[in-house]
Parts: sequence; C-alpha cells; structure tokens
Amino acid sequence: MEINDAILHSGGSEWIDWLPFNPDWRNSPVYRTFLKKGQAALRDEYGSSSLFVMKDPRCARIAPFWLDVFDQEGLSPLIIIPVRNVLEVASSLTKRNGFHRDYGCLLWLRHVLDAEFDTRGKNRAFTTYDELLHNWGALARRLQDKLGIYWPSLSASTGRKISDFLNPDDRHSTQSLEDLLADLTISNWFKDTYAIMLRWAADGEAPVDYDALDTIRYEFNAACPAFIGIAQALMHESQHSREIEHNLHHKGARICELEETIATYVNQEADLNHKLHISQGNEREYIAEVNELKEKLSASESTVNQNIESIACLQNKISSTEVENLSKIEILNDIVIETQKQIDQLRSDRDKEILILSSSVKDYIHKLELDTSKNRWRLTA
Repeated sequence: MEINDAILHSGGSEWIDWLPFNPDWRNSPVYRTFLKKGQAALRDEYGSSSLFVMKDPRCARIAPFWLDVFDQEGLSPLIIIPVRNVLEVASSLTKRNGFHRDYGCLLWLRHVLDAEFDTRGKNRAFTTYDELLHNWGALARRLQDKLGIYWPSLSASTGRKISDFLNPDDRHSTQSLEDLLADLTISNWFKDTYAIMLRWAADGEAPVDYDALDTIRYEFNAACPAFIGIAQALMHESQHSREIEHNLHHKGARICELEETIATYVNQEADLNHKLHISQGNEREYIAEVNELKEKLSASESTVNQNIESIACLQNKISSTEVENLSKIEILNDIVIETQKQIDQLRSDRDKEILILSSSVKDYIHKLELDTSKNRWRLTA
C-alpha cells in the first residue's frame, strides 16, 4: 500500500532503513491525519469485506499505526509472522537490490524484532518459509486452530492451485539453521533471534524468550549509532556495485546486440558475395550477349544504310520519272485537247455534210417523184 511509504517518509525513514522508526512520530500532529488516511485506505482497498489479508513487509516497521487503525475501525487483526533464514533473505536482497549481505542482515533483524515486539500480546502465530513451501496444508490447519479462523475457500480445487503456486523449485536460496550457526561472520543477535523464531513456529510462542528478544532489541538499538557510518558505507558500496553491475549488464547486453548485428552483417556480406559471384557470372554472359547484339546491330545498321541509299536512289529515280511523266502528261493533254478540237471540227463538218447530203437526197427524191408522176401520166394517156 502506498500509504506505508508515506508513513515511513513522514517519520524520516524508508523501507531500506534498518534503524528504529521514529518513536515520537505517533505523538506528532500528523499522526491523526495519517490515521484517517489509513482508515480510508482500508475502505478503498478492502471495502466492507469481513475477511481480508494485508501483506506488506513495511507493516513490520509501523505495526502500532495499523493496530490503531484496526481499533478505530473495530477490526480484530489476526497476525501471522512468517520467518525466513536471515542468510536467505540477505541473499535475495543482494540479487534483487544489490545490497551487501551484512546490510540485508540488518534489515532482517530490524523487521523481525520490531514485528515481534509491537504485536506481542496480540492474537498471532509464527511460521517458517519452509513450512509454507513444503507443508502448507498442515500450516493452514495449525493457523486455523491457533487463530480461531476458518478458511472459507479452502477446497480440493483451490488446494491444487495453491500447490501449483507454492513451487519449492522457485526457491533461489536455501540455508539451514546449522549453516547460520556455523557462519562465524554472523552476530549472535541474528542466530539467537532466528533460533527463537524457529522454536515458536514449531512449538508455539514461549514468553520465556521475551527477555532474550528484548535484550537483543535493546542492544541492537543502542548500537545503531555506532553502525550508521558502516552501514551507510555498505549501502554506498552496494549501490556502487549495483551501478557497476547494471552498467556491465547494460554493456553486456549492448555487446550481445552488437555481436548479433555483426553476425547479421557477416551473413549479409556472405549473401552479397554469393550474389556478387552469381552476378559476375551473369555479367560475363550479359557482356557476351551485348557484344553479339552489338555485332548484329552493326550489321543491321550497315544494311539499313544500304537500304537508305537504295531508297534515296529510288526516290531520285521516282522524282526524275515523275518529272518526265508530268511532261509527257502535259504533252498528252495538249494532244488530247487538239484531238478533241479536231474531233469537234470533224463532227461539225460531218454534220454539215449530212445536212447537205440530206438536202440533196430530198431534192433527188422529189425529182424522182416528179419523174415518176410524169411517166404514170404518159402511161395512162
């Protein structure tokens, strides 16, 4: 929930802070304002649900605040504190955030001690990460008996989904209590605290261990000022190492990209060389074809030139012939005109002669008729 970061920031802290949270923050003027924000955040996040789960490691640092919010809302919290080996947590923080192992251990101790102390006397139960992964069914029944709660959705179907989700193979780091106890670089604060949490998870909470936990918490808080410089140096070292690792990862990724690009270019070059080789062979064929075409073109040009010369000669001859023919045509036209004139004259002369002959014939016929008439008269007489 975003409000948790805002609360830590308001108290001069943050989630990566291993120092005690400001004890005077709850007495400051902003506390009431944050109580109202916390109540609003619950309503926005969970509505009117009668059973919900709030899971946020930052709650371990500010548990008194949320207990006050629950009280204001009339809610009865059932607190489950899961505990994981400090070495595993430190290893996970190193991989995820680049923290130095010892800085991760300090964060673990702060969260575990504050969560235990601030919820002491409440209805709570302790469990381990191993129990959750390997025997969650027995854990669910134990929590049900210890906290007096009944899981409404627990069934064979949901059990299968939970088993599939809680896959032990996804665990990236595994450390035992023996590994922790044998590590001479780890303070007894961490070893004793983890050993107590394991006993409580297995056998139930034992108030006899409160004094030991309070002593560890008191000594840890008292030693914090002496550790601040070292812890800050560790944080700066971790951040610097993280930046170097990030840069190396980025450069490594960039190198991989460049190698892939180079490999692509090499493949493209090989492909182009292959195509070039083929093109060179094709080029020789093309050159031979071009030379052959050039020879054919040259021969064709020669033939065309000859044809052009022949056409020119023919055009000249045709032109001369056309001139001669035009002259002959003009002469023939003159002859035709003259002949036509002669024909016309002959026709005119013929017509005249016909008229003359016709007149002569008529005269002759008239004379014959006269002679015939005279002879008929004589015969009759």
